[in-house]
Amino acid sequence: MEQTLTKEQALALMNAGVVSLESDEREAIRAQEAAQDELAQELAWQLEAELQRQSQANNQTKQ
Repeated sequence: MEQTLTKEQALALMNAGVVSLESDEREAIRAQEAAQDELAQELAWQLEAELQRQSQANNQTKQ
């Protein structure tokens, strides 16, 4: 006799690491994480460029 799990039981097993996500779901998560990492890097570069610009502007006004 086959036993079926409720949605809550299945989620609990996945959260506990007993049941893994399907490979396409894992790939989608990896792709989303990669996109977030890329965006974070781009924002870090933009912030660094803006900080350098402001620092140069401040140095010019002091002279």
